[in-house]
Amino acid sequence: MTFADCQLKGNSEQCIAPLEPLYAEARSRLGPEDALSIEIESSLAFALSDAQRVGEAVPMARDALALTQKANRTNQLAVLDRKFKLAEVLSEGGHADEAIALLTDVRKSLLAISGSENEATVRAANELAKSYDDAKRYADALPLIRLALDYHVRTRGDAFTLSRIGYNNLANTLAFMGRETEAIPVGQKALALERQALGPDHPETLWIENNLANFYDRARDFTHAEATYRDVLSRARSVFRHGEWDLGHFEWHLGAVLAEEGRKPEARALFEESLAIFTKALGADNPRTQRVKAALAAL
Repeated sequence: MTFADCQLKGNSEQCIAPLEPLYAEARSRLGPEDALSIEIESSLAFALSDAQRVGEAVPMARDALALTQKANRTNQLAVLDRKFKLAEVLSEGGHADEAIALLTDVRKSLLAISGSENEATVRAANELAKSYDDAKRYADALPLIRLALDYHVRTRGDAFTLSRIGYNNLANTLAFMGRETEAIPVGQKALALERQALGPDHPETLWIENNLANFYDRARDFTHAEATYRDVLSRARSVFRHGEWDLGHFEWHLGAVLAEEGRKPEARALFEESLAIFTKALGADNPRTQRVKAALAAL
């Protein structure tokens, strides 16, 4: 229940805190090759990657795959699931090409087993699309995103978790392709569904609202972008109260819009707050930290 509980809260740091001692205890009592130890290791690797602690996450995810392959020589599904989870961590850590190769293999193997699309093959398609997005291969991502979204809406409806995620993914990819006028209404729908399902102050809702603000920003609609970023930040201040890097990300986005509008003193204050959060949470060399430093220098 530990990992399920922290996932519901949408906070990777809250997932890491209970998983680290649990993983240590499982390895000590059961051994590193026990199925439960491997499962906890894989879950911890994902939580670490989500918290931008990629240097710790990737080796753990690789180890979990190697141990699963050793223990499940005849269980192809178990190995495919662990490859999928390694790909998630690699994608989060900026290793998009390796993630794409893994996920292509996973999806191909799952389709060979099932003979048609199902929850597992569509899940692989969705994650593969994310990796294509990370590699800026948006034309490759878009049909997979549409496939996954169509499947989930048809089988489970708009309110289903993966349907909501699918609308957000579709909006993001359209925006990356420069199709902001199409992305904005899809992003508005994704936000409305997320608010209805999780409430306006849930971390996942805040991230989707921030994405919508970014679509306005890309469309040069600074009025709506600023208003939406401000709403995100005002809510986030009461949600992320323990130094989470999410708050720094939201501050950076609002600061960037204000800088674009020439409102430099307010932008500088936000950038400085963002830099302090990123430096403490992620380190001085993290790309997010460096990006804020560059923005400050450019003011």
